[in-house]
Amino acid sequence: WTLVAALLVGAAGRGLVGPNQMEPYAGPAGPRRSFGYVREWPAGFFVAGSSIKAMNGLYKKTNNDPLFPHASILTYRNPKTNWVMTITNAREEGYTAVGGEPSEWIFVDDALVDRFAHAGGTYLPGAGTSWEHCHREPLCGPRGVQPGDRVVMRQDVPGYWADGEGATVVRVSNEQDPDAPVIVRLDQSGYNIGTQAWRMRRRPVEVGTNVTVAEEERKDDDEELPWQVVGIMSEDKLRELFENQRHHDNGVRRSMMGVGLPPPAAGSPEENPPQEAAEPLEGGD
Repeated sequence: WTLVAALLVGAAGRGLVGPNQMEPYAGPAGPRRSFGYVREWPAGFFVAGSSIKAMNGLYKKTNNDPLFPHASILTYRNPKTNWVMTITNAREEGYTAVGGEPSEWIFVDDALVDRFAHAGGTYLPGAGTSWEHCHREPLCGPRGVQPGDRVVMRQDVPGYWADGEGATVVRVSNEQDPDAPVIVRLDQSGYNIGTQAWRMRRRPVEVGTNVTVAEEERKDDDEELPWQVVGIMSEDKLRELFENQRHHDNGVRRSMMGVGLPPPAAGSPEENPPQEAAEPLEGGD
């Protein structure tokens, strides 16, 4: 990330805004610059400083996925690692968010587990200790909801189900209704209902079953927090950063293959590697 990070240094005014910072704004009166708070969603984010390498990197805005386990307002995905940074409608989901806001920023890993959360109500989340480790039961399995899953419905939906009602996932398909791709059979009514994945959660493991118990809860480690969270306000700047990332990754890959490296210096061990001594034949003198 050295090349990408170098672009961020002194980049204010070129489409990059740090957490809770002010965005440069050139008003119509002339070239004199003034400043105003960010009033729009970023095109993407640059995240760095975490000891969890998969969380670091560039995130680009993507369409909200009805198979995602949260009611996302906006979704940003790291295409290299499949981690997601999303701001969710916690009030709609029916849980108490970090900071008590109706919305919440969350980092979700590639196994669809909530890892870090930050108070919502802002276009740009902060960095470092403004994020909290999540200790939540996963809403679904690592592959998302699957046919045959036993689930519990979230929040009352009058005329359809009550909060906590059990159900079974019958089918997961985008063919009939892309906005409601999960078909569940409700325990109480027996009806099949199409809905979104965030409207259900995995049924808690019952004591005495043969299901493997989750590993012991890990201790919070501040080194895992995202110590740099930079909003990329411009689509052009985001494309430029992704292009630099691609160029850097290709250079590393070529170097590891030995492509384009200078020839070894004359007389160096690389030019004339030592020959291994021949093994004597058995029975030889």
